[in-house]
Amino acid sequence: MPENEKQQIISKLYEKVLGPYSKSNGRKHVVVKLEDGTYQTISYPKYLMEEHLGRRLDPELETVDHIDSNHYNDEISNLRLMPREEHSSFDTRRVKLIELVCDMCGEKFQRTPRIIRIKARLGKRGYFCSRRCSGRYGRLLALKKIKKMKKQQHVESEYYKKKYLEGDLVEQGHPQATLTPEDILITVE
Repeated sequence: MPENEKQQIISKLYEKVLGPYSKSNGRKHVVVKLEDGTYQTISYPKYLMEEHLGRRLDPELETVDHIDSNHYNDEISNLRLMPREEHSSFDTRRVKLIELVCDMCGEKFQRTPRIIRIKARLGKRGYFCSRRCSGRYGRLLALKKIKKMKKQQHVESEYYKKKYLEGDLVEQGHPQATLTPEDILITVE
């Protein structure tokens, strides 16, 4: 049957269900007929979870998460119900911080790769934990009491999701769940 041809699914919760249909980004959705006769489009994973639970989800409080982050894997075993508030922080892609050592005082500090790339592009020298250390370097350089330091290196960003650091994925032995908090830092020497 062609994908765009209407298919009707038997539902416990809705009068009529059409689909699933694929959007241009590959994600699936269904069109459901509500009790008042109006039609609504909802995501296919949400529809599957509602049918599995036997109730409708509260759109303000609940959402469906793909455990393996593969949005094309709509198996019920790969879906879990999550509070919307928690899901947004749990599934957000975050940048790994880079751990550095200040070239003036020797103190350890962290920066985002973006800041380091900007400084490398501008030809900045040395890694400094504060303006004070940077200013001290500039003053000693002006007084010719210190040699110029190496230029900062270009660093690519690496990303992680909080969901791979804790929770069910670790217990299930998910390959990306092996990250530890130490993996969030990249050390530049």
